[in-house]
Amino acid sequence: MTQPLVEFTVHNFSNASEASLSLPSSSALRDEARKLVECVQDTDGWRSVFIASQDESPRFALRNAYQYVYDPPAIKYDSQRLGIENLKSWGEPPDADELVPMEDLEPFHSTDLRDPEPPEASQPQIHARPTLELEDTSVLEERPLKRPRLDIEPLYDLIPQPHYHSIPSGKYDPFNPERCPPFPKRPAVPVPPQTQEAVVAVLEQPYARVAWVIPVRGDVPYEGATEARLLLAPGAPASHPSLPTDHGAEDEYDSVLPSAPDTDLGRDARITWTRAAVLDFWTFLLRMQQAKYTGPTAVSFHPASPDPMRSLSLPPSASAFRSQSRWDDTSATISQVPSTEESESRAHDLTEAWRKTRLQSADYVKVFHDAAYTRYLRNILDAYWFGAGHEGEPKPDDAMDVDRPGPKIKPLRGARLALLDDRGRGLLVW
Repeated sequence: MTQPLVEFTVHNFSNASEASLSLPSSSALRDEARKLVECVQDTDGWRSVFIASQDESPRFALRNAYQYVYDPPAIKYDSQRLGIENLKSWGEPPDADELVPMEDLEPFHSTDLRDPEPPEASQPQIHARPTLELEDTSVLEERPLKRPRLDIEPLYDLIPQPHYHSIPSGKYDPFNPERCPPFPKRPAVPVPPQTQEAVVAVLEQPYARVAWVIPVRGDVPYEGATEARLLLAPGAPASHPSLPTDHGAEDEYDSVLPSAPDTDLGRDARITWTRAAVLDFWTFLLRMQQAKYTGPTAVSFHPASPDPMRSLSLPPSASAFRSQSRWDDTSATISQVPSTEESESRAHDLTEAWRKTRLQSADYVKVFHDAAYTRYLRNILDAYWFGAGHEGEPKPDDAMDVDRPGPKIKPLRGARLALLDDRGRGLLVW
């Protein structure tokens, strides 16, 4: 493509003191100027420059203005690295000097980097456990992998009927605070909207009845209360076809035992039960009831409801709270909104209704008693222990740890239980 003709004028400025010197001829100046113009048109280093004026009417018009950028100087040095312009195309075979046969490579010598630094101060050595010999590995292969499984079957038939044992008739000794040690292991936390003063006032009433809730499986809807789980014994059939069944266990309660909640886990701590432990705990409560150690006591077992939402019945104030602003068609006015105290009361009623519904989705045991025995009974529940093959034997005071065969496991040690009033409302978590 031929370049367009460009008309240009060459100006040569020289110093007056150098006028006596020989000046280049007009043809030489014209040739040099022509080369500069060709550089303007051909070199990528030239860029058109646009200078915007500060006002709307430009003071001057720029027609042909250029900016010349010199390329950086090339440094000459010996390098074996090829530039991008010397790289081969994709798929082009390598040269002969680029192929190195494997037999021409030098043998690899490993470097010992286990101790690159000087040794520090001597540290106490921890001796590793001796490894098993080859003939002992067969024992590990034959030993089945034991992982406790959760029991999710209904518990209606776990405890024999009746599931409610009322207060035994007869004479009861008056409450003796000196004979009944309290439970000072941790502070009690009131359940909102209860306060510490309100809870103390309820517990100090002479005829007040309260109840401890001991979860067997699931969680109780009170902040801070410990939830519980029920383990499936080895050898028991799986509740779902996809779950494996552990066969070959002679005694189904030998390897799966209850355990107390791990307090280090915080909110994830859980009470772990087995069916044998729940039966033993139920027998323990019945014997304690008949012994009259904790005054007039009633015991009940509440298995989880299959559909707890059906039994939800909102209090009458709930419907009014839900429609507290209604439109009156006759007078075209909005009815008066309840006061703050009424709204809080209705909100508490809704919360209690929700808690009762949530409680029906858990399996739990409830122990009714006089409020005077609350601290004493909490201490007995914490001291209860289970041993494989034994039945609970309640003892007064702290004489709960009698000699019995088997390991002593306290499922409720460290647990936080909920205390309810005579209307089933939450009082505290202890």
